[in-house]
Amino acid sequence: MPRVKLTETKKKEPVKKVTAETPRLKKQKMKAASQLKASYCRHCNKMLEYKEFQPTTNPFIDKNGCMSICKGCLEKIFFELYHTYNDYNKAFYAFCQHADIMYDEICVNDAIKYLEEHPNGETIITKYWRAVRNNNREKPIRYRDSKANMTVENSMDRKISDEERKKLKLTWGEFKDQDYLYLENTFKEYTTTFGIAGPNERDGYRVLAMLLLKQRETPANKDIIAAIKAQYEMLGIDPKQIRKENK
Repeated sequence: MPRVKLTETKKKEPVKKVTAETPRLKKQKMKAASQLKASYCRHCNKMLEYKEFQPTTNPFIDKNGCMSICKGCLEKIFFELYHTYNDYNKAFYAFCQHADIMYDEICVNDAIKYLEEHPNGETIITKYWRAVRNNNREKPIRYRDSKANMTVENSMDRKISDEERKKLKLTWGEFKDQDYLYLENTFKEYTTTFGIAGPNERDGYRVLAMLLLKQRETPANKDIIAAIKAQYEMLGIDPKQIRKENK
């Protein structure tokens, strides 16, 4: 009698049920992540290790001590803003508002200069973040805690009347409205901090304000940096005193 070859029947694997991520499931994931020293990025929707996040500027909200947006996404957001404004200073101003971190113009210029000189070094946001923290140890560094943001906010948002524009043109020459406001605010900041001894110093501070405006457009220009340094020396002021006065 011929043998009958038995064929094995393959067991059907159970179909995995795909479910949408409900708020409850999301909460469970975040709880599990906290136990594994990981956090949730609300921009890329990923669970990442703590080292992938900057320390929070608002510990009242972020109880785990980390920002709710990872370092990579912060960098991405910054360059999206840069491509929108095509200006590093304006991008930093908008970024600091979105990220809720102090705007510090000196740290901004340092970070821009670093990026120009070290394109393969630290990221521009990491460099800026470290500078702000080092210069404001044990102090709040949220956007609202910055004195500098008041000046920049006026420069970015306030509208100039036709009459005011005519007066500013006589004082400064031909500039854009936002540049006029930057020049006026910079002039006011320096003269309030150091005072004016006479008309020559008044003109000297105006020259300094215009040089600082040029530096915003070309941060790594060595000629402008040298001219600013010479103007500081002529006026007999230390730029570091600006930071000390504002603290």
